[in-house]
Amino acid sequence: MSSQFTPYSNYKYQSMSETIAVCVCTCMRPQMLERCLLSLIQQECLDDWNLIFIVVDNESSPNNQSLVERFQSKTNFPVVYRHEARRGISTARNAALEEALSHKADWVCFFDDDQYADKQALKWAYSWMKEHDASVVSMNLTYVDQAYTPSLEPIRDEEKTRARALQTCGTGGVLFSASLIHPDGLALRFDESYALSGGGDAAFFFAAFKKGAKMIRSKKAVVFEEITGEHFKLRTLLFRTYCTKLQRLKMNIKYRRLAAVFAFVLSSILFPIAASIELFLLPLYRIYSKRFFHKRLASILRKYVRLVVLLTCPFAKPQMYKKIIGY
Repeated sequence: MSSQFTPYSNYKYQSMSETIAVCVCTCMRPQMLERCLLSLIQQECLDDWNLIFIVVDNESSPNNQSLVERFQSKTNFPVVYRHEARRGISTARNAALEEALSHKADWVCFFDDDQYADKQALKWAYSWMKEHDASVVSMNLTYVDQAYTPSLEPIRDEEKTRARALQTCGTGGVLFSASLIHPDGLALRFDESYALSGGGDAAFFFAAFKKGAKMIRSKKAVVFEEITGEHFKLRTLLFRTYCTKLQRLKMNIKYRRLAAVFAFVLSSILFPIAASIELFLLPLYRIYSKRFFHKRLASILRKYVRLVVLLTCPFAKPQMYKKIIGY
């Protein structure tokens, strides 16, 4: 792995007062977006921070402009609205990156519009970035039920300072150095061939890792993501599993991660065998508990999904982001 990537020693990306671009891409989820932005403008900040909030509206019309602009009166930091009519999550993310660079951001942070952050999430991510000399910090994503009000669970002492090394991550709660996207740095962008399929964020950060970027996960920087009733539907669960695993397999093939590809091929053969054996236990699961039965059924079917991914990988082009789940 290259050792050329040293963002902290490069004066081009640092200033005495550091600017963090906090970016949210949104599409057809206005209520979730409002909750997300409210959690972001309430973040605890360090004295030398300059925040700029960037919202990229990926709907065909600028439907969320007035909602976003209302937040300017609630914060002393600038709130930027940008409409990107070309549909696709990668397209929207690249628009956010261009805005971040135009405002000379030292750091870029992404949240999904169906998420909301603990008030100390950004501060913890930033402190871990500095403490561990990392260029990317992935936050601790916690899934919550639609009807559940989350609370922070205590973190064990040994996990408070443990930085888990990563090779890639998603954009659902991530802070990274602007040197990843700066023309004088790595000049990375999200691959727009992933616009509707998903997986572009994993490919983006793995490309950074291959070029020497240090990537870690912070347990203390907590972000919540709401799981709606639609997520629990079996067809939705299986389709999203299929899309996620397919894009990860394609990425591993593209970057010639032979060990990861071999492991997936092997599991695609062994997992369905194990699932077929467990099928005989389903009647007993149903007697024990209806909820447990549905949970195990979903697990069994997800094992078969691996085989479907393997067989369809050369030609499949699913569009997970064509349908938006949320409100």
